[in-house]
Amino acid sequence: MTILLISSDSIDVKMAGPGIRYWEFANHLAKQHDVIVLMPNQSTLTHPKIQLIQQTRHTLLKALKQADVVVTQGFSYPLAPIVMMEKPLVVDLSFPLSVELLEHHAHLPLQEANLSHRYCVERTKMLLRRGDYFLYSHEALRDYWLGMLTAVNRLHPKQYRQDSNADRLFGCVPFGLPEEPPVQTRPVFKGDGAIFPQENISPETDTILLWGGGLWKWFDPRSLIRAMGEISATRQDIKLLFICGKRVDSKEKQTNVAYSTDEAIELSRKLGVYNRTVFFNTGWVPYGDRGSYFREVQIGVSTHYRNLETRFSFRTRILDYLWAELPIITTGGDALGELVEQEQLGVVVEPNSAWQLREAILKLADDHEFAAQCRENIRRVRQQFLWSRLMKPLDEFCASPYRTSRLTSFIKFCHLVKFYMTTAKILIQYRGYKKVLQKVKSKMQHEGGKCIHSSR
Repeated sequence: MTILLISSDSIDVKMAGPGIRYWEFANHLAKQHDVIVLMPNQSTLTHPKIQLIQQTRHTLLKALKQADVVVTQGFSYPLAPIVMMEKPLVVDLSFPLSVELLEHHAHLPLQEANLSHRYCVERTKMLLRRGDYFLYSHEALRDYWLGMLTAVNRLHPKQYRQDSNADRLFGCVPFGLPEEPPVQTRPVFKGDGAIFPQENISPETDTILLWGGGLWKWFDPRSLIRAMGEISATRQDIKLLFICGKRVDSKEKQTNVAYSTDEAIELSRKLGVYNRTVFFNTGWVPYGDRGSYFREVQIGVSTHYRNLETRFSFRTRILDYLWAELPIITTGGDALGELVEQEQLGVVVEPNSAWQLREAILKLADDHEFAAQCRENIRRVRQQFLWSRLMKPLDEFCASPYRTSRLTSFIKFCHLVKFYMTTAKILIQYRGYKKVLQKVKSKMQHEGGKCIHSSR
């Protein structure tokens, strides 16, 4: 079988959660299949059994011809070729992008946020109509997508009589863990070649908390920094490191995605803890280097607000803490927060509570017996999140793919026409006729120029 993976995010030395997910998908599937990966960037990574190709319309069409099964999150490429093809399509619904965008774009003018949201919803509906098999991360998400599938008539009497639990439609494939534990390849804080040298951090004597990911707007670093401010008033042996700042792979992403890095740094300066007990690595840590950080810290932390993004999230940084066997401090309200609480993997706190965070930090820093018990529980629980186990539903589908979407070519074409008319209407409502026409004219001139240049 040839499996085509279409990643909506970059795959390279430095990458975020979606790119990591598809890189791990590719590595696992390549053990049994030929794998092609399309992605927005030109990657420097190599693998003897994986073709890593920058996505263009030409490479997409070529890869679709070669593929036996297509796996995608459904964004960042032309929709029509995917909808019209007659091959099994796996739609990766590991997070509801329309809900995530509500938080992503909360800082934008309402009209602009509405434009993005409506387009995302319409595109998602097209993928739900066309998809044959759907991946999800946890049970709350399965319920969410069951409702969406019902709304687009993918759950109907005939389908229900054949598959009353919708098992042929769904496979639970959340984010996973590597088989091997983290390895320290370079020193982080001290020594020759240290990745993040800091005079005020002593790995031998300090308790170091790690914030293992980016600072998106739906996270709450402010309560955590306030807790560190209170702790720092009486002791200097507890440190907090934010491992990742703003992404640097795309200027466009930096302007379109809201970060709270600057606000967090400003607050830490105001409280007098910046580069004293609270530290920021303002770059994006290479995927291969993160194990070195995990080997020099003692606690993993992640705090967020209570909202819909939290309810449906599956925090990949929590998985990294399980991978590194780090006791966890996290806010409740999501699937992994429930896991931490039920399995006693650390301490779960209420949202916006600097006081509870302070108490949780001190407990894990000073109660060595409790911390050791958390690590023992993590060693037991982490086995269920290994990629080799989680990939079983996708392995089974790729080994014996099937179709569940029975739309005819004519019906698919009609849905596409409606989709493009709807999105055109959204654009016109937001930008006005003249701006839309100017954009189309500019694009045609640009494409025409490229054709003339290539013909020479």
